Amino acid sequence: MKVSQIADISAGYQFRGRVQPDASGNVAVLQVKDLKGDGDPSQIDRTALATVAFEKDPSRYMLAPGDVLFLSRGHRVYATA
Repeated sequence: MKVSQIADISAGYQFRGRVQPDASGNVAVLQVKDLKGDGDPSQIDRTALATVAFEKDPSRYMLAPGDVLFLSRGHRVYATA
């Protein structure tokens, strides 16, 4: 069975270039660098996430309970709830 048969799949927001933190931003951004170890979500320091000024409606990119993140690039391959 394919994941797409049991779940909706979408990519996160693709920034053009580096994430530019904005202290007065309206959206916190979870980046690969924020996932420590094996991707255990309890190890994410939510207070340390960069905030950005997001001008579009960010709702389609927001994480929600039950979401699973798959790391699709890089040396570490894992998923985290």
